Amino acid sequence: HTLKYVSLCEQFIAHAFASVWARVCPAEPTAKHRTVFVDSGANEGTWSLLAAAYGCHSLAVEPQSTCIGWIKDAAQHNRIADSVETRLAFLGRRREPARIEQGACSVRFQGKQHGGQSAQHSSLVPTMPLSAMLQPSDIVPLWHIDVEGAEVGVLLSSRDLLVARRVQRVMVELTPENWRSFGHDEADAFPKLAALFGGWHCV
Repeated sequence: HTLKYVSLCEQFIAHAFASVWARVCPAEPTAKHRTVFVDSGANEGTWSLLAAAYGCHSLAVEPQSTCIGWIKDAAQHNRIADSVETRLAFLGRRREPARIEQGACSVRFQGKQHGGQSAQHSSLVPTMPLSAMLQPSDIVPLWHIDVEGAEVGVLLSSRDLLVARRVQRVMVELTPENWRSFGHDEADAFPKLAALFGGWHCV
């Protein structure tokens, strides 16, 4: 269902991602650095798995434990487990772990929820910046951000990586209607993001 959703609804993104992966993902990591595709808000891990199939090392960051299990199972099934790293975490400035309800992985296909319902429980999920999840020499040719309104904090917490151009491309899904629940508003956030990406080329 997920791949069908991608082919129907995410055609532009799928093409853009695949063209980048085909150019930058090496078959073997070099001695100098790994090429890491970062998928934050990875959900069921479609992009992480596809990037690994192209030869990238994938880092899938997701706060839902059921989704993490799906990603690991799918990577094992497709024989790319060595190329898919998962982190049960939130991206952002390091702070006290957040408590999150854990249940069925939330996967949307044509507006419907899939994955069924399971007993809900809560667990503590750590929050940390992307730099804490990467090796010092890692290069991120593409970072996918789909975090349902937390994107401002996620990006600002990674200023060091962006300034150093260790992150080369970012595809971020902006959800400004949810920013206030994460402590930001449009008047405050847009100037900060504009400054963060000063000198970058927007496609």
